[in-house]
Amino acid sequence: MPSIHDALSQLSQIINYFLMRDSKLSFFAALYYTMTSRISQAIDNDRFQDRARMDAFDGVFASQYLTAVHRCRLRERVPKCWMVSFEESSNPSLVILQHLLLGINAHINFDLGIALSQMFHTDKEQNAFRSDFDVINDILAELIDDVQANLATVSPSLLLLDQLGGRTDESLLGFSLSKARDQAWSFGVALSFAPSGGRSLLMRAQDQLVGGFGRMLSHRLLTVSLAPIRSTESSDLRAIVRAIQTASQ
Repeated sequence: MPSIHDALSQLSQIINYFLMRDSKLSFFAALYYTMTSRISQAIDNDRFQDRARMDAFDGVFASQYLTAVHRCRLRERVPKCWMVSFEESSNPSLVILQHLLLGINAHINFDLGIALSQMFHTDKEQNAFRSDFDVINDILAELIDDVQANLATVSPSLLLLDQLGGRTDESLLGFSLSKARDQAWSFGVALSFAPSGGRSLLMRAQDQLVGGFGRMLSHRLLTVSLAPIRSTESSDLRAIVRAIQTASQ
């Protein structure tokens, strides 16, 4: 499994790969790079109880996304939830936020639980890991405001919609990362302690559920309602990626 620094290097390569192909998959890759960079800074600043464990976990977690991208490039089978994100990347009607949420949906609601299930196999290990897992929620909360502010420079109407809709903590216009991560924790615990043969069944059911939510995020009715936002957004993919990545600094 890659270390967190290996993951950052590979994510940078993926961003460039997608940009060279004018792919909007570069948006989530940039967001994931930004999030991973913040976690790396937190590790260096001793915000976690166990630095080595967190570095290992981030490598395990990142490998889920890296593998999905690799298989997509080879046109191999990927989880349904990732297929939705990859397929919708060519949809010109989606707003920037929809592309980001499609990636977040697959990576948090599906990948995260799988990564967590590889980190603990006893109640003691689970309890020891939970405190560091919760620290990540705090880090993401700190990051979200920066990301949303930066997105407003390339999607001017987005900030207005956020203000009209009312603020919610750790939220990208209503998608609560902390709630999604809590659900991912429950999924990870279920996988980790699943009886023989039950793990694959749980994963298939979760993939189906998360894939269905991805279809909702990209549904035509939602997309039509967001058309006014889309009309004000930048079409410069590199400018959008820069705006997202600036939040990591």
